Amino acid sequence: HGLGIGVTEAVTSAEAIELARLDWEVTLGPLYGPKTEGHVNRVEGRFSVYRSTDKKVLGISSNRYVPLQNAEAFDFLDSLLQDGVLRYETAGALLGGRKVFLLAKMEGGMQVGSDEYINYLLLTNRHDRWEKVRVLPTTVRVVCNNTLQVALGSGQGRGVAITHNSGMKAKMEQAKEVLRITTEASRRMAEWLSRLQEEQVTPAQVAEVQTAVVG
Repeated sequence: HGLGIGVTEAVTSAEAIELARLDWEVTLGPLYGPKTEGHVNRVEGRFSVYRSTDKKVLGISSNRYVPLQNAEAFDFLDSLLQDGVLRYETAGALLGGRKVFLLAKMEGGMQVGSDEYINYLLLTNRHDRWEKVRVLPTTVRVVCNNTLQVALGSGQGRGVAITHNSGMKAKMEQAKEVLRITTEASRRMAEWLSRLQEEQVTPAQVAEVQTAVVG
């Protein structure tokens, strides 16, 4: 697919961003409308969001929009990586650079019987104001837009969503709470699944469940 890039060899988020070719910034610039009487009219209260390396316009924002650079968005994961909690897995850009993502694998996945469950921490950021910065737990290995949509869809109501405004950077610290929630939820699920393996289900119980579900 050529969209997501493996970054498992990265030691820091800066290395992951470089490997994924996301080491660029976005800048806000003036937005202009059609000419009237020979003059180019600036659109008040609206700005173009463009990539600094090639000047490509990624979107249009309001005067309340505060961009979050790729390096800033991913930087908070570094402390977790250094503690041995996370390992970078994949990263990439979608929609021509409008959306970027970074996926980190959480160490200490759970084993239930012969099945292995892998947990990830996903961070997404958009540079066209249409979505918030999101950090959420997922079991989906994100490598492209399709897998990203599956991860975001299955993660509804979980994680942290942060609006691009003046208080955004302070709220990025809240995203670390996702790790605690994910770790605790994984532990409870592992215990529950382990108990299920030991339960003997009778044909009568199966029939009762089928009746309750199908009616």
